Amino acid sequence: MKGLLIKDWYLLKNQKQIMIIPLMGVLFVLTGMESSFIVTFFSLLAAMLPLNTMNYDMIDNGFTYLFTLPVSKKTYLREKYLLVFFALLFGICLGFALAMLSCAVSGKKPDYFALYATGLGGLVGVSLMILITIPAQLKFGAEKARIILLIIVGAITAVVVCGYKITERIFGAKIQEGIAKFLSKLPTDNLTAGLLATGVTILLLLLIFGISYFCSSKIMEHKEF
Repeated sequence: MKGLLIKDWYLLKNQKQIMIIPLMGVLFVLTGMESSFIVTFFSLLAAMLPLNTMNYDMIDNGFTYLFTLPVSKKTYLREKYLLVFFALLFGICLGFALAMLSCAVSGKKPDYFALYATGLGGLVGVSLMILITIPAQLKFGAEKARIILLIIVGAITAVVVCGYKITERIFGAKIQEGIAKFLSKLPTDNLTAGLLATGVTILLLLLIFGISYFCSSKIMEHKEF
């Protein structure tokens, strides 16, 4: 696995797209961009980079050569998911640092709890997008994987919006009262709410990573190179 991580590190280091990260960071700081957007944007940008290494592996029958080396399919998958995890962690940390710097430059007082909550939500959303893409890319290739991701995200959005509209029409004000009642039972102090949100986020991430890894494992198991 160490050899695969080193290989992908050199691939990432030589990508021209990686220059976008410092340029966008400077731009966002100087323009005083919204802190929550900065965190989400850099999480997504960093997490997308490992997918490019998979594209390189697929070019010119790269998998065929790669698996002639002492590298198993399971080791390859574990390395990719580990790389995505590190990329997400890097993106989140960089996003928080730039958000704090942006607030300092613009003179805004940062809302730490709102920023933390946004970061957790963005982490789950970005993880879901990336971890849908990995098995889809292994199965269908990069181009079709992007289309599948757009279809899935669009379908989820449509189901949520339509479901809420239909429920609201059937139950009327009761649905809003139910939501308000549920929210009123949640912890009001920032520390308890933050710990609860962190716990829920960790469980969601474990579930997302687990399902994605299971699907990718089945795809790789039956894939011929």
